Amino acid sequence: MNLSIEDEKETFLRTLKEQYENRVKYIDPSEEQNIFSWKSKKLNFNVILTHTSSDSYTFSLQTIVFFAELSKTNNDELTYIDLFNQTSVFEYDNTFSAENKLKYLIQNHLIKNPTFIQGSLMMTTIANFEIENKDISRLAKHFADTEYKLSTDKLNKNLFSQTPLKIFKSKYFTDKYHFENITNTIDDEQFTSELEDCIKAYELGLWFVCSTGIGSIIEHLLYLTINNFDKKFDSQKNDGRPPISYLGKDPTRVDYFNGLKKCLPRFDDRQKRQLEAMFLLRNSVDHFNSGYSNKGICDILLQGVVDTYNGIYLQSL
Repeated sequence: MNLSIEDEKETFLRTLKEQYENRVKYIDPSEEQNIFSWKSKKLNFNVILTHTSSDSYTFSLQTIVFFAELSKTNNDELTYIDLFNQTSVFEYDNTFSAENKLKYLIQNHLIKNPTFIQGSLMMTTIANFEIENKDISRLAKHFADTEYKLSTDKLNKNLFSQTPLKIFKSKYFTDKYHFENITNTIDDEQFTSELEDCIKAYELGLWFVCSTGIGSIIEHLLYLTINNFDKKFDSQKNDGRPPISYLGKDPTRVDYFNGLKKCLPRFDDRQKRQLEAMFLLRNSVDHFNSGYSNKGICDILLQGVVDTYNGIYLQSL
């Protein structure tokens, strides 16, 4: 397979995706675990052809350095780089791990320092410059297997101690929730600070702290929504009370719902039920949890932040 040819790039990506998905189904038949990055994101796969000393063989060997980054487009992509000649040196041939080979490429300015998805970095050896289906299968299997194994470790654990490489922690998909876009759009310093604190708690595995904090963030988002409408309120053109007046001094769930009903062009039963579920989930942690709330609750609440932003807050702009 010649990855310098566009059609063969597409074949490589298609085969890699099929093998990855098959492996994920084998690892997680229920497909309930939020630990496999390619299930939720578009990725850019880097395939770098490099030199391997093959003096002892009757055929030519090459090393493929492979890793995945988040795609900057809405499509899966493949970046193929031929560095075979540039790496035909003793120093490179005598590095024996994917991490060290990648460091060599960066330090010698052969590639830029990537932010790669943890679990995707590996190397494999090919013969006679030919990438075969078995090689693609090996890459896909390693990627899925490593993501699963990493999910059993403590969050925020760095596989490569004392390494300057930038690693995207695949167990926590910050990009999936588009938090950077959310905070930039809202542009509220307190909201951003609260969200960052929750993310830190998540990364440290402090599930109780994280889940209670995210519940408060959803409440804050509802306040900001109603406050936006209040800024637009014109008593001479609009009948009734200013939107913010529905909240009072210590607003409850009912107060927020009443305010949203008066403000939002669209506030349907589905949105109401979802918000009620978020409040109930947050309250179950606040009042009944003994001190440890699992990652699943935090994932649901994080998704609740995104859904509240997309379905409710954006209507106030």
